[in-house]
Amino acid sequence: MIRAARLFGSLGLVALAACQGGGAQPPPAGCFVGDLAASPALTLVYQTPDLALAPVTDGGSLPLIVPPQGGEVLIIGVRALNIDGCPLTMSTSLALPSGVVAAFERRPVNLQPARDGWLEPVNPAGLANFSNLPACPIAGLEQSIDGERYQLTVEVEDRAGRTAQASATIVPTCDAAAVPATCRCLCAAGYVLGSSCS
Repeated sequence: MIRAARLFGSLGLVALAACQGGGAQPPPAGCFVGDLAASPALTLVYQTPDLALAPVTDGGSLPLIVPPQGGEVLIIGVRALNIDGCPLTMSTSLALPSGVVAAFERRPVNLQPARDGWLEPVNPAGLANFSNLPACPIAGLEQSIDGERYQLTVEVEDRAGRTAQASATIVPTCDAAAVPATCRCLCAAGYVLGSSCS
């Protein structure tokens, strides 16, 4: 696993949200990390093809991955502070520059303390504690997924109602896909569901 302290120390994609939890009262048993009086903080990460964590950078490329259920997805995670990560409800969306939402997913995830004092996904080489954001195929989409700019937004909420949000402009790419030609076919603008990519 990538050494978190060095990799994420300078990451600029931090979003703060108002603390909505129970004042000075401690949260229920979980894995709260940080300061109860501080607002939750969030950074975006993704799972690389070699199953490591990497920071999402604004304007950067993110690999499209073939998950067990098929298609092409973006494996998106978070690192968080001042929040209870066991569990955390994570809502992830992918939107066109026009603001039209192309994909959305919500799921519970579990985070664990990292060596730098932040929370990060439990089992970062697995898929369970990441958003498996469906990216391709999407029927009738007006622009390709591969190589085009999209707005990625992640919102999280813990059991006490603390919330945080982070977003970045990203460029999904088929370059690291198992079969890039098939990925580009599935991710093309106007793809018709069920069409052959052979």
